[in-house]
Amino acid sequence: MYPELFRIGSFTVQSYGFMILTGVLLAWWYMYRHTRVYKLGSEDISEFFLYGFTAVFVGGKLFFFLEDPMRYIKDPARMLESPGSGFVFYGSFLVAVPVFIWWFRKRKLPVLAMFDIVGAGGTLVHGFGKIGCLLAGCCHGKVCDPKWGIVYNHPKTHADPAGVPLYPTQLLDAALILGLFLVI
Repeated sequence: MYPELFRIGSFTVQSYGFMILTGVLLAWWYMYRHTRVYKLGSEDISEFFLYGFTAVFVGGKLFFFLEDPMRYIKDPARMLESPGSGFVFYGSFLVAVPVFIWWFRKRKLPVLAMFDIVGAGGTLVHGFGKIGCLLAGCCHGKVCDPKWGIVYNHPKTHADPAGVPLYPTQLLDAALILGLFLVI
């Protein structure tokens, strides 16, 4: 579909990163609105997001590299090819949770109550991330009947195979995840 949203000179805005950023900003706003009861201000939430973003980035990249370590051992320069793409959700999750617990304890905040707020904010980030996946062409389903599928033809698509109808599982994922936000 549209792995690149637009270019400004040599700077390219990737659709996946843009959608993740949209989710992060909405999650920040949500957390800010719901943590006033704990007397957390915008600086506190910003600090939390800085630690959280770092943990999510490191965990997502680390697990991405661990999916095919020989590829990067043979050619370590490949690790730096696309710093804005190639993340694994569960890697982000597994690294971020202990960082969140540490930050909550450091601030003497109730861990479980804070995870209720973080869980809702996290659905925004992940749900918008799935829309980014749809735009970039990753995380799609199997080849399907043309009336149900999306065909990715952009030269920089992440879809494999490209040029054939694929189930848009990212849309279902996004709908379910954002629906969870409404339930939470």
